[in-house]
Amino acid sequence: GVTTATSTASLYIYYNMLALGILALTAGIPCFLLRKYAIKLTHSLLDNRQEAFKSARNLLVDRIGIGRSQRMKRCDVYYPAKSEDGKLHAQCGLILYPRSLVDRAAYAPIATRLSELGILVAVPNLEPYRFVGNLRDYALKEEVMHILSGSVLLSKSGVWTVDEWAIGGHSAGGHLAIVAVTNEFSSTIKKVVLYGVLSYPNRHLYPHTRTLRDTNAVSALVVNGSNDGIIKGMANTVEKFHASMPPKRCN
Repeated sequence: GVTTATSTASLYIYYNMLALGILALTAGIPCFLLRKYAIKLTHSLLDNRQEAFKSARNLLVDRIGIGRSQRMKRCDVYYPAKSEDGKLHAQCGLILYPRSLVDRAAYAPIATRLSELGILVAVPNLEPYRFVGNLRDYALKEEVMHILSGSVLLSKSGVWTVDEWAIGGHSAGGHLAIVAVTNEFSSTIKKVVLYGVLSYPNRHLYPHTRTLRDTNAVSALVVNGSNDGIIKGMANTVEKFHASMPPKRCN
């Protein structure tokens, strides 16, 4: 789930831009007015970005300093400790898409904790807007492939090996993760991790022809806070969300 505010903003942007396009074609609105609106919209997104806490930024700097993290062009990578024999190996890798408008450095605490458990974590760079309005403007497949290869091949400590990859995301980032797996990587990536998500991607923003439930052998882990006010306010999306997710498995 995208938060109520993020979802509303995304749909607002999408439908207003669509309406402006139609008006421009039918009513002859001068191009400079459209350009003026686009500039205003861009500044609005930039003004509403959320910075990471200082403690999270400092943690990222510390991890970089000891060689356990690296800031790359497309992502920040958090590496597990080397094995006792010095091998650079992780049993699992996770691409964790941030929530819309949030600085990727904000995920340093959770990514660090996961890396201490032996998971290689890559947090994508969505600068400057920290927002993916639709997949026409974001080459999802290509970006994921660059992140997969770059995080293991471009490490300053050497080439890493990863046994299995998962894609996940926080809030709207979870929607990107879902669509990445269902549209592009269902044959190679079999695990999805959703953090603060209780709605399914909007087909207008993130087109998809099938759901996770329709995708063979894909499992999903959904982590939501019991006191999360935004999640509690999304009761109207729960039924569709669960109907689109893989069947629950009994342990």
